[in-house]
Amino acid sequence: MRKIFLSFRYTGESHEEMSEVIGNAAESLRYAGHDVFSSLEHEDYFIRSGFDRQRVMDYCLENMRGRDTFLPIVRSGKKSIGMNDESDEALKMGMSYITAIKSGIWMPRFVENAGSVIEYDEYDELYDRLRRLE
Repeated sequence: MRKIFLSFRYTGESHEEMSEVIGNAAESLRYAGHDVFSSLEHEDYFIRSGFDRQRVMDYCLENMRGRDTFLPIVRSGKKSIGMNDESDEALKMGMSYITAIKSGIWMPRFVENAGSVIEYDEYDELYDRLRRLE
């Protein structure tokens, strides 16, 4: 069982689509028996607590400790400062690095740092591959 930290672009994304995609990805990983941290599942807590962007990032980076796998889900070629910061921290911590990236997208930081890459065309394909992740 892996202890996975899910990373994804938040700012500027459709909340409904992101919630569905990241929620299904986390559910797929849990189906495979993995423990998953996704900041999206803590969103209500962040809002109730009045967290700003930096406080959310601090919370997420703190929750990376004790995790062994960093898994960014790259759905577009748009830059994400948060994902970049999380990636840097994962590398410093020596975490296993698996990138899930939509076909046709090139994000060198996330592809070149990955020990393995899951390339997908459709979200159902991504979920299927995550359900089989060892």
